[in-house]
Amino acid sequence: MDPESVWLNIVVSLAIKPHDVHTVPRNARAPLWFYAYIQRGRLYVENSTAREPSTKISARREIIYEDFDIVYSYYHRWLKGEKNIRHEVSRFSRNTAYILGLISKFENIEPPWHMID
Repeated sequence: MDPESVWLNIVVSLAIKPHDVHTVPRNARAPLWFYAYIQRGRLYVENSTAREPSTKISARREIIYEDFDIVYSYYHRWLKGEKNIRHEVSRFSRNTAYILGLISKFENIEPPWHMID
């Protein structure tokens, strides 16, 4: 999928049904859960109240497409285990962990277009 399609899949899916999503650590750490939702057309993440262990975000964060697009451009290299990618991409967005979690969850699921009347 291309980044625009994945972004649209995330936004439409979360507009229909907000989700708890987990981070995807590449080491032995346990994933952390965060809550992702759409409010007034904007994508936000905040600490999960339903799943543990939860992230420790001090305030909700908005995820913007420009940050998503940058992180997505590194995603498949990161997924293949390329060294230092996480560190490199983290310089561009403080929301890297949340964006990687969203991509991991929504990239390969069927788009929810059939749910829209």
